Amino acid sequence: MATPERCTLTLPPIALDEHHHSHQNAYSITPIILTLAVFQRELPNICQRLFQTIGSQQSEATYQRCLKLDLLDAGVEKVHLEVEIPLTYKGVVVSCRRSDMIVELACGGRALLEFKAVPNEMTIEHRRQIEYYLHHADINDGYLINFPHDAGFADVTDKSKFEYSGLAGITQQLSSLQLGGPVLRLRNHPSNREVEVVHIRRKIMGAEEQNAARITMASAPPPIRLGITKSGTICKICKKQNRLCRLHIHQAT
Repeated sequence: MATPERCTLTLPPIALDEHHHSHQNAYSITPIILTLAVFQRELPNICQRLFQTIGSQQSEATYQRCLKLDLLDAGVEKVHLEVEIPLTYKGVVVSCRRSDMIVELACGGRALLEFKAVPNEMTIEHRRQIEYYLHHADINDGYLINFPHDAGFADVTDKSKFEYSGLAGITQQLSSLQLGGPVLRLRNHPSNREVEVVHIRRKIMGAEEQNAARITMASAPPPIRLGITKSGTICKICKKQNRLCRLHIHQAT
């Protein structure tokens, strides 16, 4: 039996900003970001414009790379992606974690950005992640950014027309079906939702403050563990019961 030939097809890259010319003027008037104060003020606006332009079906990595281009256009001096934060043991680097983005401004200031693309609210684990990165990277300003995510692909029927034929067993044209309906598409449209940008300011504690914090942590009751779903959100049953549900107890054991 002959082996079927494999064909590699090279396609032109998708222009995420095509058909969004209304946003181009907005990008051109973005203030030049030279200080941390201006960065903090302008970052939510830049993120929201990006979200409205490329939609809610993209991955964390896509938002990350697009935001890098926007920040460079806005005057940020350097943008580093996937920065390794090493973990040392006895003076030897034994492993590392990766921060999504670290920016350097002309004033010498630095900020660390961590991206999420979860459909609902961010969790305490997301907060602990950026706190860990800020501490070990010795950076005082951090931003936890969530682009509300929808699974699947963006609707392009406002730009292209599709005709279906020859589908056995289908009694009506698929082009007449409205998957999810207009209400769902309207609710999930990026213009009706906002990117969540949380600013975290790190403060270096003195020796006395560190000792007091250790005593407080030692005397505090253990934190209540709640299960996390595959989408990265807190399990509703665990949250309602204020403890692990049966499913997450089974997973923990």
